Amino acid sequence: PAAGLTGTIEGTVTWRGAPPAPLTTACGAFANPSVRVGAHKAAGGVLVYIEHVEVGRTIPSYAQPASVGGTIAKRGCVLAPAVQIVTPLPAGLAIHGDATAVKLRVTRPSGVTPFELQEAGRILIQAQPGVTRIEADDGSLGGAWVVASDTPYYAITDDTGRFRIDELAAGTYDVTFWRPPLPGTSNGKLVYGAPVVTHRSIKVDATRPARLDVTLER
Repeated sequence: PAAGLTGTIEGTVTWRGAPPAPLTTACGAFANPSVRVGAHKAAGGVLVYIEHVEVGRTIPSYAQPASVGGTIAKRGCVLAPAVQIVTPLPAGLAIHGDATAVKLRVTRPSGVTPFELQEAGRILIQAQPGVTRIEADDGSLGGAWVVASDTPYYAITDDTGRFRIDELAAGTYDVTFWRPPLPGTSNGKLVYGAPVVTHRSIKVDATRPARLDVTLER
């Protein structure tokens, strides 16, 4: 751990090609939740993070480390947010229901577990290091993805596609850009492939922000 770190990485994530089309399932029609494409092809909702940092800041701690993420809510035909990071570990995940009950399938690194989310109910589970996917068992809901890690260096792009990660030591970093896969449909159900993961290496010094712009594709 170190204090007074002044290195910064900032940039913009954009989208190449047509924006993802809306989806229709037994639940209804809704916007594709995997990525938000805005003006000038800006890609919002993309997770950007750095792991394996040898010298850096610590997650704020008083009695215990301040946790980030860990809450998912059913909102009509989607589970939101579509992507989030949970840190530090160990940490829990809370899934909140709305006015309609649904059967969920939670895929964690250790395996798949079914759950019943009752009306206005709540499910509590333990986050596991790596990636967790939460979706409806019948494929009717836009899924939610959780990346669980101990890194204190992360950002999610805003609606203009921008991100910023600061308090870095000078050095070279591997930056991960992570977004959920765009779901397809099969017999009216959503089906998913693998998440889309892009790595970029960048050198950071202490005098000025390092610029890192990335374009993502389907």
